Amino acid sequence: LQTCPRSLLAIPDALKWKCSVFHRNSVQVVFLLRREPAEANICEAPYDEGRCRAAFPRFYFNSTVQECLNFTYGGCGGNENNFHTKKDCIDECFKKICPKNEVYYECIPKGCEEDTCTNKNPYPRCYKMCSTGCFCRQGFYRHYNGTCVKFKQCPHGPICRQSLDLGNGNRWLRRYYYNSKRDKCLQFWCSGEGGNLNNFGTRIECNEFCQGPPLSICNLPLEYGNGNYALRRYYYDRKKGKCVHFWYRGNGGNQNNFGTRIQCDKVCKVSLPHKDC
Repeated sequence: LQTCPRSLLAIPDALKWKCSVFHRNSVQVVFLLRREPAEANICEAPYDEGRCRAAFPRFYFNSTVQECLNFTYGGCGGNENNFHTKKDCIDECFKKICPKNEVYYECIPKGCEEDTCTNKNPYPRCYKMCSTGCFCRQGFYRHYNGTCVKFKQCPHGPICRQSLDLGNGNRWLRRYYYNSKRDKCLQFWCSGEGGNLNNFGTRIECNEFCQGPPLSICNLPLEYGNGNYALRRYYYDRKKGKCVHFWYRGNGGNQNNFGTRIQCDKVCKVSLPHKDC
């Protein structure tokens, strides 16, 4: 039960209660204030061209390939994953991949940023290679202390043995945890606060961390994705031993999906030594 200050009156406002000026200061009004609905992450929403038939060039954040891609907006409807410029998209969505002072567990698409993603984790973690920027050479994985080690040296066990913990917040987010009894990663709804470290953003991340060495993104099969667009992209063809272009449909697919041949070559054809962020 929450109360408004003495000079304010609780009144309903759309989906929530708010405190409004109340002119008779001698009266204290007590209302139960409703919580606002949890705010969805607009960067995880699929692109939506809307209901109308105009053709405005826009950008949306594709959470599968971790990149801002262009699409054509019809002019009405749709969702908030809709930006006028690529810069607007980057500013809104890239900063949420790994905010400052949070545990680094996802790759920064444009490389490692200085003074970001410091490790505050009580348990050591190993990280798969990033698509650009800092990573360990193929076959090695980034240890929490910054060194590159073989997968069997990754101290991942304690995290994957932790029991399911929903946390104690009120923002319900789709996440994944490793169920050691069933030996598989399962979906659950995290409350957004508290909980433990057996909590992953995607099933792929959970599987890679808890079930064995990650499959290199360069070995993933070609996937066109789904959607109504034809975006020129590149993937690494393991049989041909080179990067080949394909037409990406705009949504879904996998991470063997690069914006340029140079980027694809850099990740899949060249073994680079590890670089610290």
